[in-house]
Amino acid sequence: VSIETISLPDSVTQIGDNAFYGASKLKTIEKWDKITTIGTSAFKNCILIETIHLSSTVTTIKSNAFEGCVKLSDLQLGSVVSIGSNAFFNCQSLTVIDIPGTVTSIESKAFAVGTTIKNVTYKGIKEPIPCQDDAFEGTNAEYVDVPIEYSSSDFCKLIPRIIQTCSEDNDPEKCRWSYIHSTKVLTIEGNGNMKTYTKGTSPWYPKASLIGSINI
Repeated sequence: VSIETISLPDSVTQIGDNAFYGASKLKTIEKWDKITTIGTSAFKNCILIETIHLSSTVTTIKSNAFEGCVKLSDLQLGSVVSIGSNAFFNCQSLTVIDIPGTVTSIESKAFAVGTTIKNVTYKGIKEPIPCQDDAFEGTNAEYVDVPIEYSSSDFCKLIPRIIQTCSEDNDPEKCRWSYIHSTKVLTIEGNGNMKTYTKGTSPWYPKASLIGSINI
C-alpha cells in the first residue's frame, strides 16, 4: 500500500480490524478527535510511522494494533482505557511510555520486545490496574515512576525492581530508591539530599518487614 498520510474524517469513530495492516509507506495519521476504538492489527507493520498522538476520545486499543511499528518513537496515549495484547509489540524506537491514569487494563505483551524502552510512568490514583505480568517482557525499562503506594508486583510485575524518587523536587538524579524483590535489597542512591519524612511516611515503609539489607 502506497498511502503516506491519512486524515481521519469526522464521520469515522472506529478504525476497523486490519484497516491499514502493512501500509509500509504510511507516515502520518491526522485527526484522531472522533475515534473511540482502534481495531485489531489496524496499523500493524506500518514501519514508517514515527508519531502517534491519540485524542482523549480514544478509549480502546485492540490487540496488535500498532505491532511492528518499528520507527514509532513519539507516543501519547491520551485518555485510553484499555490496551490490548501485543498492541505495541516490537515497537523498537519507543524510549518512554507515559501511561495515563485512565488506563484500567494492559493485556499480555502489550509493550513487549520494545528493547529501547527505558522509562515508564504511571500517574493514576486508582487501585492497581489489571495488567498481565508479561506486558513489558523483553524491554530494558529501568526507571519506573508510579505512585508510592504501588509496588512492582502491583504494577504489571513490570521489572524485578521498582525505582522511585526520594528528593524534595522529585529529581531521580538527586535521590532515588529501588527495591529488588528477589534479593530483598533496598538501595538508596543519588548526588543530592533526601527529603525529610515523618514516621511511617517513607515510600519504602510498606516494605519494611520485607527488607533484608540496605545499600546507600
